Amino acid sequence: MANFEDVMLGLGTVLFGGLVVAAAASNPEAFAESLNEGLNKQKADAVPQATPEDILALENRLHAYAWDTERTEAIKGLVTFCRVTCEDLATLVGPYDFDKGRIAAVKEVLRGKGVVDPHNASALDGMFTFSSGARKAGTLIRELS
Repeated sequence: MANFEDVMLGLGTVLFGGLVVAAAASNPEAFAESLNEGLNKQKADAVPQATPEDILALENRLHAYAWDTERTEAIKGLVTFCRVTCEDLATLVGPYDFDKGRIAAVKEVLRGKGVVDPHNASALDGMFTFSSGARKAGTLIRELS
């Protein structure tokens, strides 16, 4: 299962809009605390949005994981600190094997900082094997964002 260190090492230096996260590998708790302090200095409604580089780096890492649960843990690492667009979320759920895992990822994003554009939930429609999965994801995004 992916842990915080794996996620940080896999994302390299582009995570969180270019912050260098090499220190996270040796002391992830201190890194998280430092990042939280920085975020707490910002206004509560000014949660950073993941950059295209963040999404690309995470997407590449997700393909390396064999299990959907590992992928969800990696996504959790990003959405703890950043919001994503529905289009970004569609990109991130692409590597998942099953709709159940895709729904779990959507729920994890909504437990984190959420999506910036819940009105674009239909961007996920093509990522689900069954239309019921797409409907459920859309409903979750619209109701919980």
